[in-house]
Amino acid sequence: MKKIIKLGKIYQEKMNNFGPQEIHPYATFFPAGATKLILGSIPPFRFTLSTGDKILKKKDIEFYYGSSNNYFWSLLSNIYEINLDTVEFIKIFLQSRQLGISDIIQKCKRKQTEKGKFSALDKDLKILEYRNLDEILKTDSLQEILFTSQFVANHFHAHIPIPKELRYIVLPSPSGSASRAIGRLNAYKKKKGSNYNTLDYRREKYRQYL
Repeated sequence: MKKIIKLGKIYQEKMNNFGPQEIHPYATFFPAGATKLILGSIPPFRFTLSTGDKILKKKDIEFYYGSSNNYFWSLLSNIYEINLDTVEFIKIFLQSRQLGISDIIQKCKRKQTEKGKFSALDKDLKILEYRNLDEILKTDSLQEILFTSQFVANHFHAHIPIPKELRYIVLPSPSGSASRAIGRLNAYKKKKGSNYNTLDYRREKYRQYL
């Protein structure tokens, strides 16, 4: 009995091993007339720190999908043959394509690894508050939601009120950590070859829907 209680206590301590509360650092960007809304989860830990505490990497961009480990903007840069390497250029691009962008999580805590780092994986998030997207979802011009992972799609449909009929697309995740999961997809396996990899698969889908 004592052993069971002790193991239960250790398990509970591991479950409670979350970092401080994080608040989403960016407002929703939704230009007038946008017909599509890109939705993700929340930026990595280093982006959600207060301004004075942020220590971003050299190639990070202070915006959605701004991590230098994320392929989102580099793939779109390649597809459209432009340099999406600043917030200004990205916003001009989004406006020209009638694209809005936001995330579903407003506040969360993040699981801390054994090495003391905070996980960047969505599955390791403890969601405290979902973002209020009601006004954006009611916008007359909005026709389509583009989720950047199945995780985001599942949480959106479970927790976000949907005021009107919309079309939904789940894109392959731009996160580098998603490459293994993409590699297991039958749609990818059918095309996999020496000249076709998980980045090519993402690029193909982004070109189709973005």
